[in-house]
Parts: sequence; C-alpha cells; structure tokens
Amino acid sequence: INAMAYDPLAKRLHDPFGGEADLENRLIRAVGVASERFSEDGLRIMRAVRFVSTLGFRLEPATEAALSSALVALSKVAQERVRVELLKLLGGTEPVPALKIAAQSGILGVILPELDGEPELAFERVEHTPLDAVLRMASLLAALEFETIEPILRRLTMSNEDRQRVMATLRFHREFFEIGASEQEMRGHLSRVGRKSAADHLEVIRAVAACRPTSPSLEAIARAESVLHSGAALEIGELAISGHRLMEVSGAKGKLIGEVFRQLLQQVLDDPSLNQAATLESMAVQFASDLEA
Repeated sequence: INAMAYDPLAKRLHDPFGGEADLENRLIRAVGVASERFSEDGLRIMRAVRFVSTLGFRLEPATEAALSSALVALSKVAQERVRVELLKLLGGTEPVPALKIAAQSGILGVILPELDGEPELAFERVEHTPLDAVLRMASLLAALEFETIEPILRRLTMSNEDRQRVMATLRFHREFFEIGASEQEMRGHLSRVGRKSAADHLEVIRAVAACRPTSPSLEAIARAESVLHSGAALEIGELAISGHRLMEVSGAKGKLIGEVFRQLLQQVLDDPSLNQAATLESMAVQFASDLEA
C-alpha cells in the first residue's frame, strides 16, 4: 500500500504490487517475498504489527506467517527503534489485535520477554486503558514486580519524563488493593501517590478492575475519586500554612521545617478539618518544640 507512485503529467497511478486493492481491502502485505523483506531489516516485523494497531488493517496470511522468520534480525535492532514502534503500536486504535499477533509470532518474546507469563491479561488491561501510549505501557507492565519495571523502561530507552510517569503510576499500584474501607486510609494512599500522578494511577486501576468486574477495587476507585474531588489536602503544598509563616511562628529552621511540615500533613490526612491557618500555626509551634526537645 506504500509501493505506489502517481505520475501527475500522465495522470496515471503506478501500482506494480496491487497496493490500491490492498488499501481498499485494509490489508497489510509485504512487497515480494515477505521473509526476504523482513530479513533486510528486522524492525519491519514490528512495523507490520504496528500498522494493525494504527490503521486497523489486517495482515495478509503469508506476511503474518513470515514474521517469525526475522526474530533474530529483530533482536539485533537498536532498542530506541524498537521503543518508537512499540509506543506507536500502543498509541493506535487497535493495540490488542496487534499485541496478540506480536505474542503469537514471537515478537513480544524478543522485545518484552518479561510478559511471557501472562500476556493475555496484560493485553486486556491495555484494551481498557485510554488512548495514551505511555499510560498503556504502564498498564502493560502493571502485573510485574515493581523493581523489574524501571530496568525494562531503561532498556527500551524511554525518555526520563515517560519513564518517571510510568514509575509514578505504578509505584503504589499493589498497595491500592490492600487499602481498607476508610477515607482516611485512602487519603494516605493518594498522598503517597501524589496528586499529579493520581489520575494515571487510577486509570490503570480501572483497567485492572475492568478485567475482573467482581473486584472490590470498583468501590475503592469511587472512594478515591471522592477524596480527590473533596478538596482535602494531600500534599504539603496544599496545607493552609506557608513555609515562611511556619518559620515565623515556630522558629523552626533547616531540616526541622520539613519534619514539622510532614507532621502537619499527617495530622491533616487523618482529619482534613484541621487544615486551617490558625490551627496549623498552633500545631507547628508544638511540633517544633517537641522536636527540638
């Protein structure tokens, strides 16, 4: 479908490989012998499955059958090229059919061998994640041990920004499913996640919940959303006292300032009604005194 040329003088389309018909039939077909094209550049097999996701096309049977012939060539491709294709695939409208072909052909085993144990569940999470390539990467990796995730992202040469976003999304992922029924516990959890990462964190949780509808996490998600929209302070910057004012009323200096802020935040997480300027000032004086004693 890309091996066509239009002659504007003769007003004639040159289509030696039947690309126009394939385009009409929404079909991806290698030019000539598929295994030969793929052996020339191992990344072409990733481009083939990426087109399934981004275009919503099907792979022509002989082309799909030849994917596994280039796995060795793919293993030698620079990781940054692999990452570009993988993120484009995850950012497409049909990522799951593409991922399934990648798994069946062995492509996934080359680029993400860590997913070999449970790819179907990972694909289902991706299906229920909004169209956002980096967030879908987080969903894809969500069931892995957290300490294994950053090495994968570094291997794929993810940018610092994208890597940090995935890590922040998943850092407290498992903790969410262990939270009790109180809003106090949920405030503490969301404080650890951070307001900036909370939306991404909950999107991945929703994807997990969609894969197992009987999960109690559905109720917990609603509780988390309630906390986020309640206006309750979750971070030090949301406390009703500034650093300058804290120093002024308590006399705290240096590292003591941070410790007083942490104690104030913990009190407010336990009881949001305490987030009043006068109340926090009084508490800051007491905490600073206790810590200095």
